[in-house]
Amino acid sequence: LYYRSEIDPHAPWRVFRVKNEELANGIILKQVVEGEIKDQVKYGNIIQLQHVKSGLFLACHKGAAPKDSDCRRVSLKHGSHAAQFRVNPRFRAQAEGSSVFYSNSIKLESAKLDGMFLHTSPKVYSTIPDPNDLELPTVIRKDQVCEVNCSAQFTTFIVQRFAHFET
Repeated sequence: LYYRSEIDPHAPWRVFRVKNEELANGIILKQVVEGEIKDQVKYGNIIQLQHVKSGLFLACHKGAAPKDSDCRRVSLKHGSHAAQFRVNPRFRAQAEGSSVFYSNSIKLESAKLDGMFLHTSPKVYSTIPDPNDLELPTVIRKDQVCEVNCSAQFTTFIVQRFAHFET
C-alpha cells in the first residue's frame, strides 16, 4: 500500500502514460482541425478548451484563485483531467444528450472538481494602463480585466463559432 506522496510523479510508467495521452490528444486535435472528425457537441459531453496561441488547455486546480480566494485557480496547461469540462445546459429546455448549437447558453463544469463551474469573477484581476494601446489585443482593450476561475457559482457562456483575433 502506497500513499500518494510516496509515488514518484516522474516514474517511467507515469511519464510514458502522459506522453501517450499527449500524443493521442494531438492526433485527435489534428483530425478535428482538418475536419475529419465532425461529431456534434451534446449536453453532458466532456470537452477541452484550447488557447489558440499557446496550444495549452484551460484547467481547474484545487488551489485558491489569486484574486477571488473563495474560488479555485484556473490556468493554461498541457492536456490532463484538470483540463476537461462537462457542457451543461443553462436552461431546462435543453436536455442532456441534445445537441449544442451556436448561440446556445451553456455552463461549463469541471470534470475533475464536481460542482465547480468556469466562472468570471467580478473582482478585477488587473488594470490595463492604457486601454487605447494598439499593441494590446482588441479583446482586452478595456479599462479592467477580471479573473476567470472555478466556482460553485456559474457564469453563462454563449457558444460562438471560432473567431481569430488579431493582436
